Amino acid sequence: ANGEAEKSITLMTEYIEKNPSDKDVRYALMQAYISNNQADKALEEGSQLLLKDPNDIKVYRLLSRAYYQAELYDMSLLCAEKANEMLKGQAKDGAAVSDPGILNNMGVTHLTMEEEPLAIATFIEALKSDENNIEANLNLGFIALKSGDFTYALERFNSTLANDESNIMAKLGKAVAL
Repeated sequence: ANGEAEKSITLMTEYIEKNPSDKDVRYALMQAYISNNQADKALEEGSQLLLKDPNDIKVYRLLSRAYYQAELYDMSLLCAEKANEMLKGQAKDGAAVSDPGILNNMGVTHLTMEEEPLAIATFIEALKSDENNIEANLNLGFIALKSGDFTYALERFNSTLANDESNIMAKLGKAVAL
């Protein structure tokens, strides 16, 4: 986070050589690779983790981010969808559970792929899972601004500000919507 990803990668790699079963450090290593624009190494690490536990939701989430960074958007979506399906499978009493963060990332990927209708549907699904999700509210707000639906955009930005009153992006979006 402080710009020393390479140093943290070295430290974590040395630690993992002695403690290969420490999943939390291996997750952190994947994150450091992603932060250091080394998606290929994050993908390699993720593959190794999945060999040991093919049902590791966190690995699929991280792989989704690494594939996105590598501009392999279909694979990014596939990993995100897999993580979301696994999460739903863990739900108790048949309750549908989705991770709004995963859904938001899927929506951003759809936007990158110029699939705006799918992106909108995915952001809306994220809000059904958590109506206060800041990222999904912001993304829908800016899509609404772009399309000229200032009323809906204002609703999304106000929802964001209700949960994060200092969010500069929501303030900017609200000003434009007004």
